[in-house]
Amino acid sequence: MQTAFITIELPLPQTPADIHPAIEAQLKTHGTPLRWSITRITTTETQRIGQIEAIVTTD
Repeated sequence: MQTAFITIELPLPQTPADIHPAIEAQLKTHGTPLRWSITRITTTETQRIGQIEAIVTTD
């Protein structure tokens, strides 16, 4: 098992309840997330982009 620190950016859903599942789904493409945090949100006229920093494990 290896751990890695990753940073990703993704559009955040408008509904607050949908943010957590969207982030978890995107992180799972990189491995199993141990912990993560939203470190920045950039807002444009049409969407919000979240920057996520996470520790993930891979086999």
